[in-house]
Amino acid sequence: MSISNRPYEFKCVNEKICSTDPVYRYFMKSLLPSQKQPNGRYFDICMIRVNSLDNSHIDLCYHALPTQVIALYYTPIDSQLQKLKPNEDYCGYYFFPYDIVEQHQSYFGGFNCIYYDIDWDDSSYLKNMVDGFDYQYVNKSTGKQNFDEVHFVASAPFINQRY
Repeated sequence: MSISNRPYEFKCVNEKICSTDPVYRYFMKSLLPSQKQPNGRYFDICMIRVNSLDNSHIDLCYHALPTQVIALYYTPIDSQLQKLKPNEDYCGYYFFPYDIVEQHQSYFGGFNCIYYDIDWDDSSYLKNMVDGFDYQYVNKSTGKQNFDEVHFVASAPFINQRY
């Protein structure tokens, strides 16, 4: 998920940590790297809990949590969660295997890449197949993007797009 396409409103999914009463709305105030070692694995997160009946609010802060644990406390509200589902037209846009991206996200709390200086050999592509190389995995994982429906305004598909 792109940094600029992340949800802003959440709901509580763990009654022991926060209230699941629908009268409360949760908004992320901050997500910062914690001082706990090892660096990059723990985060300090502050949520704002808003009472929708009277608009009162309080800050709920948690310290030194791995991102996986944060997901056990809060999840995006349904309308925003729907927008986070994979879009087949964006699949394959990045060459990183998804499991590597997921590991990166869990370790660093996000994934963002603008440019890698990789010079692919012409024989790396199906249209330039060379005898002696096995292209079955490349062929199996190659698809067609519908560029009529996909609009990239920058190197990341969702840049400058909010809900």
